[in-house]
Amino acid sequence: MTLLQSLILDTEASFVFRDKCDTDIDCADKSDEYYCAYLRFGENYAKELIPRDETGNALDVYLNVSILAFPSIDTVNLKFTADFFLNLRWLEIS
Repeated sequence: MTLLQSLILDTEASFVFRDKCDTDIDCADKSDEYYCAYLRFGENYAKELIPRDETGNALDVYLNVSILAFPSIDTVNLKFTADFFLNLRWLEIS
């Protein structure tokens, strides 16, 4: 069963899609955090630093954005919301 199928079939779902897998429990049954794959960082991970190679040069970062849907489009105020997956990838050689 896919994640989307489980969300559709889950009649107890009490969350909006943007709250899914955000590490905050929004439902009493915790169903908004089911089927989530979390990336865990070590204590020494410095999220504010740019990935660099052994010589100090910035690494190439590959970016992929997959837009899933535009649930809201406001053409009068030129605003929209989007559901998307963001993937950043780089190679660190230790």
